Amino acid sequence: MLVKLLIAPPASGKTSFCIERIKTLRRENALSPVFVVVPDRMQASAFRHRLAAAGGALGVKVGRFNDLFGSLLEHSGRHVPSASIPLVHRLIRDVV
Repeated sequence: MLVKLLIAPPASGKTSFCIERIKTLRRENALSPVFVVVPDRMQASAFRHRLAAAGGALGVKVGRFNDLFGSLLEHSGRHVPSASIPLVHRLIRDVV
């Protein structure tokens, strides 16, 4: 599994780059698994819409880190722990 981390300032073309990269991967191998990680649900929804408009949405998963980890745990057959949003916020506040 190839993992790429793309870090750049706002409005520098990250989304466009990712969409073009996904389209290239799909041309090379239509069955390549793709999971795009974004910071929150609103950005996931916006990314999905832009990807669909570009014609590359089929088979691409878009979500947050929590979604990726849950997917990996489910795929491995392990228990997927869950916590309420208030508990997650409290844990993050305590850690930070």
